[in-house]
Amino acid sequence: MTTIIIKLNKEGRTGSLALIGIARLLILLVLLPLLTNIMSLDGAATAFLMANTVVMIYALKYEPSITKTLLSLWGIQAFIAFLTCSIPINEYILALASPIVAVALMHITNTFTIKDLNNTLRTIIKSILIMAQ
Repeated sequence: MTTIIIKLNKEGRTGSLALIGIARLLILLVLLPLLTNIMSLDGAATAFLMANTVVMIYALKYEPSITKTLLSLWGIQAFIAFLTCSIPINEYILALASPIVAVALMHITNTFTIKDLNNTLRTIIKSILIMAQ
């Protein structure tokens, strides 16, 4: 996703960048309450996974060369969703641990490093501030 965000930013295609973010947000807003009520934390993980999968498919339109990276990220998210379903640990602990595990796995696999995360957050904040003007 970072590659696409950076590419769209460099090309000045903030509309496409915003569309990706809005699509992900809308999918989460629709699926999160529904699946969380049905499946609890597993539903939240499933909603997050589904939102990212749909956005990844759309994002490939802009940068098909990152298919391997996107599949790696999807695999990490699917793995974490599987773990939340199969490990009998308190849901609150899983909710806190899952994002930490995701970031650690992405960093270890060099799919998305802490530096990439920092750059992405800066890009997002900068884009939001520009759009707010």
